[in-house]
Amino acid sequence: MKIGDVDVRPLLDGVTEFPSALLYPEVDHHVLAGSPGFLNTAGNVELPCGGFLVLGPEGEVVLVDLGSGPDVVLPDIPGVTLTVLQDGKLLTALQGSGVAPADVTHVVFTHLHADHVGWASIDGRPTFPHARHYVHRQDWRTFVDGDLDESVRALLLPLTDITEIWDSAELRLFSWFRLVHSPGHTPGSVVGLIESGGDSGVLVGDVFHSLVELERPSLLGGVDADAKAAAGQRAAWVERIDSVGATVFCPHFPDLAPVTLVAGKAVVVSAHR
Repeated sequence: MKIGDVDVRPLLDGVTEFPSALLYPEVDHHVLAGSPGFLNTAGNVELPCGGFLVLGPEGEVVLVDLGSGPDVVLPDIPGVTLTVLQDGKLLTALQGSGVAPADVTHVVFTHLHADHVGWASIDGRPTFPHARHYVHRQDWRTFVDGDLDESVRALLLPLTDITEIWDSAELRLFSWFRLVHSPGHTPGSVVGLIESGGDSGVLVGDVFHSLVELERPSLLGGVDADAKAAAGQRAAWVERIDSVGATVFCPHFPDLAPVTLVAGKAVVVSAHR
């Protein structure tokens, strides 16, 4: 859909099914069951993952997040069964928009969890070799300099020479696009803010995981590095989103569809608006 002069298109990579308690261990299952469409018939969450193609007014071809990739590595979580329902579709979706990997000019990682960096490199070579990649230093320090997730480290190391590691509160990439450091889910989580033609779009990464969180930002999540800080970020971003009527893009929302807030409720926006 269009945000002013900027075109934002979803790129679905895959879908994983798992118990809702993984996302919200402190929330009663019956409360979640009251959120339409959140749980499937088995009482589990089917969470999409992917990224967004952002086409700027002066030929910028930006990818925001890269899905789980062709070789999904599921974490081993005691007592939790994760099932991959779909995977490896992001490059096909990109091709469907008429964009080849060599055409991509910029790649933005909202954070460095495995389901956001899966297509960063293939066989030790950057998947998007002509693109400048952007990572907040707090996440680079945690996931690449550190050894928190060796699969992520292996995917990111081939990008060292084409990555800008930034360490400020905000980074402006273009006149219409800036990145805002929003730590909580991970130390280096960021949100992408599009402002064009009087419209606003917010690429939230994993500051939000579901429409439930958009409507109830105070919920404490089970997959956040700092659950209280993450809830604080959600509350701040909900206020900001509501104040300007921004469109929200999240790689985990159903069908990666754009959403806005109307009287505190998440409403899917027509992509042809």
